[in-house]
Amino acid sequence: MSEPISPEEQWPLIAEKALEEIVKICPGEANTLVFGTGRTVTKTLELFFKNGHYNTITQIGFATEGLYKKALEFKKQYEAEDLAIGLYDTEARIKTLNGHFMGVDGADQLDPNGNAFKGGQKVKEIKPGVFEYICLGKPWLEGSMKREKSVLYRAKKVIYLVDSSKQVEYLGKNDYCFPIEFDQAYTDQVVDFLERKGFKIDLSSDIRRVTEADGQIEQGNIFVSENGYHILDLEFDGRKYTNEELIQLERDLEAHPYIHSVGLVAVRKPDVVVYSDIYGKVSVVKYSN
Repeated sequence: MSEPISPEEQWPLIAEKALEEIVKICPGEANTLVFGTGRTVTKTLELFFKNGHYNTITQIGFATEGLYKKALEFKKQYEAEDLAIGLYDTEARIKTLNGHFMGVDGADQLDPNGNAFKGGQKVKEIKPGVFEYICLGKPWLEGSMKREKSVLYRAKKVIYLVDSSKQVEYLGKNDYCFPIEFDQAYTDQVVDFLERKGFKIDLSSDIRRVTEADGQIEQGNIFVSENGYHILDLEFDGRKYTNEELIQLERDLEAHPYIHSVGLVAVRKPDVVVYSDIYGKVSVVKYSN
């Protein structure tokens, strides 16, 4: 039997296979490729340029500014003069694509039904005023759920890229939290609503925080999202929900006037998932939407 490999070693393998799937759809069914966030997504972008796919896919875009700037560097490095690169970080900008694009994104957790968590992390206080992060990415790069979901829900096709650490039997496994981005001016109303939905909330520990190393220490070390809001990281057990109940939960929470976005992606399932097992065997799963 082969030796297990790390998630980092799986990323280029997933990226190679993802590009094979992407070129079957774009251009054609979708004329633009829009990237979300994540380390596997970043690796896919690197290979997009390295393998010369900009010669056939001539328009790409990004949900966040960080990867957008990286793409501009690649464009200059590879002299991809005919490649159009756009930043689609608002609803208005995303609407200009008229739905004729393919979304490429990762997931923090993905269950067998195609339901995903994005933008989540677990925080615990290891001593007074000192917080330890348990997350799959860097905490200061998280919190762009709204922008990523806007891309996913407007895309004609969606492909997820996930390594073996992201595949779970149910959402919330291994103490991974359910992130909820909300308007902090209405904290009491949001907490009351969530508690009526069955969530247990302790504001002293459930509000996402940052440390000096993250470069964001204002507002008493409370994390502020790209949209200017706070995030609750709540305990969650996906075993308590059917697929239909997860869909309804997402709809109910995002309908609340003071909840900006949630990390649950259940209404919009991916069309394609490219994933690796712990031995580096890459597979493709396709869903019917």
